[in-house]
Amino acid sequence: MRWNSITGSGGLSTSASYSANSGLAIDCPIGISSASACFNYGGFFIVYDARRSIVPCDFDGDGRTDAWYYDKRSGSWYLILSSSDGALLSMRFGGPDALPAVEDYDGDGKADPGVYWQPQGLWQVLLSGSGYTSVTYVGPPGGVPAPGDYDGDGYADFAALTPKTQEWTILLSRQYYAAALGCFSAGGYLPASADFDGDGLTDPAVYREKTGQWIVALSAGGYALGSCVLGGPGYLPVPADYDGDLKADPMVYSPADGMWRTFLSANEYRCFDCPFGGQGAMPRKGDYDGDGISDLAVLTSDLSKLYLLQSTEGFATIPPSK
Repeated sequence: MRWNSITGSGGLSTSASYSANSGLAIDCPIGISSASACFNYGGFFIVYDARRSIVPCDFDGDGRTDAWYYDKRSGSWYLILSSSDGALLSMRFGGPDALPAVEDYDGDGKADPGVYWQPQGLWQVLLSGSGYTSVTYVGPPGGVPAPGDYDGDGYADFAALTPKTQEWTILLSRQYYAAALGCFSAGGYLPASADFDGDGLTDPAVYREKTGQWIVALSAGGYALGSCVLGGPGYLPVPADYDGDLKADPMVYSPADGMWRTFLSANEYRCFDCPFGGQGAMPRKGDYDGDGISDLAVLTSDLSKLYLLQSTEGFATIPPSK
């Protein structure tokens, strides 16, 4: 079937075949899936995948990760919103025993400042969709926070891994924050959760620095376990979608020499590496240019600069605090 023009959007069928006829008489096949969307601009018909990965730490909802830093000694937050032309915002929220846990907990497309009080197992969040109203939930004490959308309802769930027992506790928003428990690893692992199978659900995952072993419970496969070895001593886990296929890729970063190393899912999990950072700079993963692909980013040890290597817009620096 030859398709030549369309007005508006929609009107497509997944049971038909389409091709676009350009002014140069070149036919371009178009694949349509249940997730596809389209728009007509200037006579050009464009099909794209309507599914979008959630942009982490997007406090203003513009589709770009914002620069931020949390000082747990004082509970001070510093933010530079991508929509604010470099203006520095600050506030007090948290304290010495509170670890940052930024996610979109109310499903409004904006990241909510959140903290996990480790000794008490207490979660406290400022909900952007409710005028930054403070809410609290109670989980296990002594855990390492790993929030994410584990039930796929568009709301981040409170999750933590207790290192001593390796037990996961996830407070599922879809089930009115009832606790789900699980354990699938031995000692020495830290949380490294992300959506590795692209089904829209965060997959519980752990990483062991001593050996570089990853273990992932894949939600799309009934939480069957998968594993790989990537990293090792000195490497930190930084999983995210670095190739734009809506699947998180295992990624590690070494603060000592600035080496990033990943298995890209869109490239049959071939290993790639890239030097960027080092000298104590810590990774700050996110999509800073809003193209749907995670960028390489590091925060300097003195907290004076955020260095970016963006997939679309290239190198940039942001002074996130001071």
